[in-house]
Amino acid sequence: MCFVRFCLLALLLLGFSDLYGGFSKEHSHAPKHQRLVSVLSYNVMIDFAFAEWWSLGVPFWYFRRDQIFKKVDEQNADIVSLQELFPHQAKDARLALSTKYEVVEGPWYSDVGLYLKKQQFRVVDRGFEWLPTEPDMKTSGSLANGVPRILIWATVVDLESGTTMRIYASHFDARRLVKLRMTRAFQDILARHQLESPVPVTIAAGDFNMDTDHKFYPQLMRSGLRDTAAELYDSKNIKKLKSFKNSLVDHVFFACEKGSVSCDPKSFDVLKFTQKDGIHPL
Repeated sequence: MCFVRFCLLALLLLGFSDLYGGFSKEHSHAPKHQRLVSVLSYNVMIDFAFAEWWSLGVPFWYFRRDQIFKKVDEQNADIVSLQELFPHQAKDARLALSTKYEVVEGPWYSDVGLYLKKQQFRVVDRGFEWLPTEPDMKTSGSLANGVPRILIWATVVDLESGTTMRIYASHFDARRLVKLRMTRAFQDILARHQLESPVPVTIAAGDFNMDTDHKFYPQLMRSGLRDTAAELYDSKNIKKLKSFKNSLVDHVFFACEKGSVSCDPKSFDVLKFTQKDGIHPL
C-alpha cells in the first residue's frame, strides 16, 4: 500500500535565558529554562475523490474527518499546521480543535490553518500575507494548484518563559516558477516582519512542495531558517523520509536569536495515519 499523505511531528528543545538580559558569558551554555515545543504539520487532502486517491482507498472527507481530528488530538502538539482545507474542511477543523487550540485563519478560503495550544501560548497578533500565484505556462494547472496561496502568521507569548515567538504556516504551489516566486516572497516577508517587530524565536511549518534536493531548496534556506529534518538526518537517511509519494516535501523550520534563546531539534517523525482498518490512509 502506498500512502498518499503523511503527517509530520517535530520536537524542538528551546532554552531560554533572562527575558531581557540574554545569556551571560559565564553561563552562555546554561539556559535558565528549557522546554520542548512540539510541531505537527499535516496535509489533509482536499475533499475530492481524485482517481489516484480513490484507487488507494481514500474516502470522501465526510468519512475520514473525525478520525483525522482524533489523530491530531492524540498527538497533543503545541503547534498544528493543516493544509488543503476547503472552506467546509476549515470549518470542521475549527469546530474540532478550537477548545484546545487558538485558531488562526486567513480569508474565507486560504487552504491552510494554524492552531496554537491555548495552555502554551497567548496570541498577541495575527495576520496573513498573500503569496504570488502567477501561472507557469510550462506546466498544466490543476484544481489544487489553482487556489489562493497565503502565509498565515501569529505572534505569540510562550506562557512558560514569557518569550515572544512568531509562527508561520503555509502551503506552496507545486508549479515550478510559481514555487520560486513564493520562495522569494516567503523570504521577503520573514525579513520584513523581523525588521519591523523582532522576535527571538521563529517557527514555520507546512507543505512547501520541495524536498532537500530540490533546485529551490537552497533559496528557501537563505531565509535564515533551519530545517529540523535536515539537522537530524544525514543526506542519505533523509531520503528515506517521505511525506508525499517519494519525497519529503513537508517541513518544520525554525530560527532562534543568538544570545537569548537556544534551539535544538530533538526528533522528527513521519506518522502514518490510517483508517480504522489499519491499512488505508486517511
